[in-house]
Amino acid sequence: MTMSDQRWLSLSDAAALLGVHTSTVRKWSNEGKLPVHLTSGGHRRYLLSEIELWQKSRISAEAIDTSYLLQEILRSVRLQIQELSLEKETWFLRMDTGTRAYFRESGRNLARTLVAYLTVEGEESVAQAGALGFEYAVHCRRLGLTVKEAAQVFLFFRQQVLEALGKAYQSACITSPVAWNALLQRFSHFSDQVLIAILDHYDQRERHVP
Repeated sequence: MTMSDQRWLSLSDAAALLGVHTSTVRKWSNEGKLPVHLTSGGHRRYLLSEIELWQKSRISAEAIDTSYLLQEILRSVRLQIQELSLEKETWFLRMDTGTRAYFRESGRNLARTLVAYLTVEGEESVAQAGALGFEYAVHCRRLGLTVKEAAQVFLFFRQQVLEALGKAYQSACITSPVAWNALLQRFSHFSDQVLIAILDHYDQRERHVP
């Protein structure tokens, strides 16, 4: 099939097909969520087949049971903690029973916020991610963890969450590359905000040390 054989949509056509305002389509395009092409004159054009595939991937993603997804994330983290023998990690040894209980609850809150962000449009969860990252960093500092150790704890949790998300998508029979790409982009954006908040807190504290 040649380029001329394919059906192209304007910005307004794509918005009408998706049932949203043109500003929403423009926003999704700018964020890399929606596939878009530019003409030589700089106008946005959308390929009908790509829009239809993207729309199907969103419907499939929304079909995921969010409560199952959350439980799968938490179960995966618990199993990994047991299998990896975290007792060998210096940062884990510093945690008493109360501290470990706090981090478990903090992990649950982070997982809930992440699931909400992945399944619902909006940036409120991103702001919450930053707040959770800040709170997490405060407790890490109180525990005496270095910025490297704090990052290691978070990256460990992030990896388990990503693996759990992959299993949930596979269980939901989501095979569209567009859907997987959207998942990775949103997951990365969310987790980056948490990590940035952690590093920012440590940086601010270091700047105020005489």
